[in-house]
Amino acid sequence: MTYRAPIDDMLLALNHGAGLQAAVKAGHYGDFDADITAAVLEEAGRFASDVLAPLNRVGDENGIRLEGGKVTTAPGWPDAYQRWSAAGWNAVSGSEAFGGQGLPLAINAACTEIWSASNIAFGLCPRHQDFHHLWRSRHDR
Repeated sequence: MTYRAPIDDMLLALNHGAGLQAAVKAGHYGDFDADITAAVLEEAGRFASDVLAPLNRVGDENGIRLEGGKVTTAPGWPDAYQRWSAAGWNAVSGSEAFGGQGLPLAINAACTEIWSASNIAFGLCPRHQDFHHLWRSRHDR
């Protein structure tokens, strides 16, 4: 499957529809700016196109196996998850105090859309991380 994230459309929706540009100008996100938004979404799109989208077929053909109490994913999936985590995608909006990037939730939502559009099976897994970071940010003080 070929996938190309609609970055220009996402930027338009974020900046004008969701009001991100106005929030940035009002100083709600510190030194975060439009260039960072574009760079983050472009990198997310590149990762989705190069790594996640090709795993659709592999996942469909191999699936997941449970043997002897051990879950085995399709080839390439563990590597993709390790690369995704190492690049910091697992904590886009997570608190910097806990290793997150501290970016606005709107950016995290856009990245989540990119993951899900390129590979829905992979895109669903990180949602657990979002809830974990949210819980820690409110309860580990």
